[in-house]
Amino acid sequence: MISMRLSPHAISVGRRSVGLRSVGRRSVGLRTVGRRSVGLLLATSLLLSGCSLLVPGPLSAESPMPALASLQESSTQRLILRVERNKSEASENRAAADAAEDEARDLPPLIGVLRQSPEAMRLVLLSVQGQRLLTLVHDADGSRFEKARPEVLDKLPFTADWLARRIAWVHWPQAAIDDAFAGSAWQLVQHGEWGTPHQAAQRLILRDGERMAELTRDAEGRVILRDPATEMQMTLDPLSSPSP
Repeated sequence: MISMRLSPHAISVGRRSVGLRSVGRRSVGLRTVGRRSVGLLLATSLLLSGCSLLVPGPLSAESPMPALASLQESSTQRLILRVERNKSEASENRAAADAAEDEARDLPPLIGVLRQSPEAMRLVLLSVQGQRLLTLVHDADGSRFEKARPEVLDKLPFTADWLARRIAWVHWPQAAIDDAFAGSAWQLVQHGEWGTPHQAAQRLILRDGERMAELTRDAEGRVILRDPATEMQMTLDPLSSPSP
């Protein structure tokens, strides 16, 4: 919107400077204003295009989403979700100010109730105090956030598509992901029995051989998903089912 307001002004000033080339110093002054306005326009365009750098990189090349029909039965799980900047060696070497800014972007731990069925996947996210914040929905119409508080959406470092795909990579069977990736540049490489309880395992999501995500699961069922392209890390800790 800023560029739309600035563009007509900059262009009109530029035309005025060209039309008055024969008026001596005034012409030169207007041409200078025109050049400054064009420079301002270019700077604004670069600034606006730079905002796209804040969006997670893999979103520009979305992986195929596994089909809901591949889920044979419905399931419900309670979990704790944490999303933070990946504490890699590269990030540790950055300036202290940058590290503090990254920590400020980290979300506080959230409680999630995940329900998956052949019709839809829903993840209700609540604060640790039990306040409902938003619901991730993935169904035949795609992925979206519903019943979300505006102040919560402003702080999310990911989109509904980004989160839905990574939830699928964590919870959906290997065959469903393999079927979705078939014939594309994407590939799932799995080490260990991912669906076997109390056993560590690993999943790698590749695109054209490049590692897009690394998932590790420990014997307690905790999954850590690292997204190197965006330096994001998501941790899912299962919670025991509530008593009746």
